Amino acid sequence: MVMQFNVFSKLKKINEKEIVNITTEDKNIIKSFVLSEKYPIFSYGISTTEPYRCLGKRMKFETPSEIEFNQFKDHLSYMTGFPTQKSLTEHPGPVFFQEFIKFDDNQGVIGTVICRKLYNDFRDNYDNAETYFTRLEESEQKFWKHYQNWCKALFVARQGGAISIN
Repeated sequence: MVMQFNVFSKLKKINEKEIVNITTEDKNIIKSFVLSEKYPIFSYGISTTEPYRCLGKRMKFETPSEIEFNQFKDHLSYMTGFPTQKSLTEHPGPVFFQEFIKFDDNQGVIGTVICRKLYNDFRDNYDNAETYFTRLEESEQKFWKHYQNWCKALFVARQGGAISIN
C-alpha cells in the first residue's frame, strides 16, 4: 500500500467567522489533522480538532509501501549505530531519528515541534547519510532519495507546519 506524506508550512487556525465563508474548492484549507492514537504527543504544536489555512508551502511525496518505509527506518537505525529500530527507540535520552522511527502508526500527524527536532536530526546527519546510503547496493540506493525527501519535507514543516501521513 502506497504511503502518502502531505507537508504544510505556515499553518494558521481558522476562526469561527472564517469557517462560514470557506468553500470546498479552497485548496489552502486543511481540515483537522488525524491524531496518532499511539503517539498523540507527536502532534505537539498542531491542534487535531481545528481546521487550518496553509499560508506557506505545500508538498507531497510518497513511499511505495509500508514495507519500504520500514526498511528506510531500519537503515536510519543502522546508520546511527543501532542494530534494530527497537534498540534505537528504547535507548534512553535523545537519539537521532528516535521520534521518526518510533512513529509506527503509519498514519497521523507530526506537528511543528517534532518536525523541528527531526529536521535538525536529518540536517546534522546529512553527510553521514550520503556516505552510508550511496555505499549500499544499487537496488537499495533508493533510500538516499527517501532521506532527501524527508530533509525537504521537514525543512518546510518546521516553519509552523506539519506532516500528515496516510
